[in-house]
Amino acid sequence: MQLPICLLLAHGQSIDQLLTGRLRASVAEQALTARAGIHERVEAVKSRSPREWSTLDRILPQVSGWAVTARSPRRFRDRAGLFDLVIVDEASQCSTPDVLPLLFRARRALVIGDPMQLQHITTLQPRQEAEAHRGAGLRASWLDEHRLEHRRYSSFHAAAHAAGETLLLDEHFRCHPDIVEISNQRCYGGRLTVLTDPRSLRRLAGVDAVQWLDVTGTARRGASGSWLNHEEAERAHISVERLLKRLPEGSTVGVVTPFRAQKDLIAERWRHEPRVRVGTVHTFQGGQQDVILLSLVAGAKMRPSAVNWLSREINLWNVAITRARSHLIVFGDRDFWSVRDGMPRALLDAAEAKAGQSSIQMGSDSQDELVGDQLQLLLAEDIPGVQLDRNDTADGHPYDFGVRRSAGGAVHVKLDHGASSGTESARHLRLALRHAALLPNGVRLPAWHVWARRTGRVTDRLGRP
Repeated sequence: MQLPICLLLAHGQSIDQLLTGRLRASVAEQALTARAGIHERVEAVKSRSPREWSTLDRILPQVSGWAVTARSPRRFRDRAGLFDLVIVDEASQCSTPDVLPLLFRARRALVIGDPMQLQHITTLQPRQEAEAHRGAGLRASWLDEHRLEHRRYSSFHAAAHAAGETLLLDEHFRCHPDIVEISNQRCYGGRLTVLTDPRSLRRLAGVDAVQWLDVTGTARRGASGSWLNHEEAERAHISVERLLKRLPEGSTVGVVTPFRAQKDLIAERWRHEPRVRVGTVHTFQGGQQDVILLSLVAGAKMRPSAVNWLSREINLWNVAITRARSHLIVFGDRDFWSVRDGMPRALLDAAEAKAGQSSIQMGSDSQDELVGDQLQLLLAEDIPGVQLDRNDTADGHPYDFGVRRSAGGAVHVKLDHGASSGTESARHLRLALRHAALLPNGVRLPAWHVWARRTGRVTDRLGRP
């Protein structure tokens, strides 16, 4: 039976839970049916038994879903179209050769990745790649056009070029809005819709989500040739100790740095503390912690080439920033980074910006100003002592109007002008309702209620004294 869209929207969470429950039950039922065959298959693989392929053939019809690494296709027959659908996750971290055996076995493929995160690491040298091109009779220009150069492009780039277009998964739920806004503006052109509920985060009450701790340290070469900064490491140790005492129970802390020598310097002290993880940005990709301490390391004595590399590595900074759920604390030399462009400077600016300024970039357009004026008149007629604040933030989420009464209490209003051209009405309504629900005492107010002078409707929604 087809349910009305309004009913689906009203009970979306229950429907999600129902569908998830049905999927789990189906998987459990299939696993129970195929349990003996799966165990037989595992033992055959372990013992390298000749029965390995026959055991696979028996359970394939019974097990509809498989989770494997990119290096595991050899465990399946080299048969074209063996699977109806192959999903390649984290494709930006896989090279094209890594996923070709998977794609060969797929009738259809769904390739998921983020080109703004770190790519795969390769030991292939430019000279070796050029020799391979010549040996295969492939022109470098053709490989570049099709995003197939091994060292330069990931499998995500190749798949995106082959598909002709990509679909951006633009709803973000992990980081506090003030944290992800830095990456949203610098890496994604402001296209992310931030739906993180700050009330669900493990946080320090009254502490900003993004902070910069000024450390005038000295960048030095470690024994391995990598860079380290003893002063930043010591400040990180002190901060971790304080955080572990003050954070809510169950909270986790991560210390991230671009340099292996700095990671080694910090990690030894915390290797027996399960709540603390220390690593380079590369090792943190895919992970998350409640609080991330980011040690920049760089200083005046670092080689200009190393500093320039740091400044332009936007993918590296994007990964480092978005590992933090609740708080991002940056350790660095304010004077050193304030005169340089790049993501570290953006982090400094975000930390030093006044509350609300960094989240409201565009200001108010003339249409919202007119609606605000009209709303002020309507409220003044019906609610004594009302005050209208315009364009502010609550827990990092922007709202259009704050309605405050002299008797106390406030309502945060998200103005809804309706779906814009090219936007699905159902998705627009879902996001508008979700945004309002993320605000303390949040209310979605359709703009037409104001223009139609529906005074009773407006004041009922905003709350009468």
